[in-house]
Amino acid sequence: MALDLPVNCFPIEFATPEMDEALALRNTVLRIPLGLEFLPEDIQSEWNSHHLVAELDSGELVGVLVLKPCRDNTIKMRQVAIAPKMQKKGIGKKLVGYSEFFAKSLGFQKMELHARSEAVPFYQHLGFQVKGEKFTEVGIEHFFMCKHI
Repeated sequence: MALDLPVNCFPIEFATPEMDEALALRNTVLRIPLGLEFLPEDIQSEWNSHHLVAELDSGELVGVLVLKPCRDNTIKMRQVAIAPKMQKKGIGKKLVGYSEFFAKSLGFQKMELHARSEAVPFYQHLGFQVKGEKFTEVGIEHFFMCKHI
């Protein structure tokens, strides 16, 4: 079902209270279910990445993703997390769409990602294509996907 509430997507700065909130959401959605935790070096390695969030008009943070430049014209989408109570309401679609606009504005032409198996149909619906065979990352199956933006 589509989301009726307005959602605002925008970048946040590294090492700010907003990033702490985004890290908490990522931890809840992506790390804790796998028995993982953020280490200081994990966070420090993201200083040169772009952190994008989705927020309701009320100010509630409901989504986050990270874009990491990796080659001349390619950027990698990572760590996509939507608040559990807000999943399947169009927030992920809006945040990924915003990330493509944001990356294009920086001159990137290709976006790639490692999708968990259950997320592959979501990304395919948004125009991403599977390249290669499944592989294991953080103990779960993933597929490499990419899209020209």
